[in-house]
Amino acid sequence: MPKAGYTCLIRRSGVGSAVTSEVMQVDSGTTYRITNSARRAIDTEVAWHLKDGASCVAWTNVTALDLAFGRVTLGAPPTGTLTFNGNFLPMTTSAEIVSEAKSFTLSESSDVLDKTVFTSTSRMMKKTYGLQDASLSVDLFVNPTDMPRLATLSANAGIVLMEINSGVSSLFRGYGRIDSLERSSTVDGLVEATVNVTLNGERHEPTGLISGYTDRIL
Repeated sequence: MPKAGYTCLIRRSGVGSAVTSEVMQVDSGTTYRITNSARRAIDTEVAWHLKDGASCVAWTNVTALDLAFGRVTLGAPPTGTLTFNGNFLPMTTSAEIVSEAKSFTLSESSDVLDKTVFTSTSRMMKKTYGLQDASLSVDLFVNPTDMPRLATLSANAGIVLMEINSGVSSLFRGYGRIDSLERSSTVDGLVEATVNVTLNGERHEPTGLISGYTDRIL
């Protein structure tokens, strides 16, 4: 069913806050997610760990991560209550809304690589998928709420988590860095800005797992 554009909502992550013993619940199988939906976006720039009761979960038992939605898959289920300890990025209050956004362009792409060899018996080229990439461009009106935070993120070269709510059941979330912040106007128009975010995979050093961008129900 078509959705009207004005129903969309764009958020950018707020300042990270520390939590301890944040309870996680079973999502499916041995995949768990942070129970409190307001604390599911994990700050990738701050060290974090999981606990099974009073004991730390070994990183070797972590087999998959989706840090944008607070999801962790374990090789073996915990024997006690699984908890998260680290920083979360606020993403669910009105403070994180890009309030003056008026348009966006989200591009998700994959490199398609040629794997045709000399011994091929067909004239058809053979392809395989390579690396994935994504980028986001948001147009907004310049205002004293959105611009200072975006400018600070750009100046500090910090990670930002962007969320696109297109009015369907799943949300797009992706970690990235602001690569440009442009302002423009005409004498007979409003002062506008364009923020371009290059979304990228964040590597979790202890496990080597990558968490980048995804579409999920919160």
